Amino acid sequence: MTINWLHLLVLVLQCLVQSWFLSRYFDTGRRGFLIYGGFFLFVLYPLDAICLLD
Repeated sequence: MTINWLHLLVLVLQCLVQSWFLSRYFDTGRRGFLIYGGFFLFVLYPLDAICLLD
């Protein structure tokens, strides 16, 4: 199984944009940005890859 680098790049950019928006919207600062980013990268996106919709 090979890594699709373009897909990985898109996921990281999407994570950064969403984390930045949520941390600014809820005014949580740098700590909130890291929490949202960690949630997206290590919880939400892997669950999305594992749970396939049929």
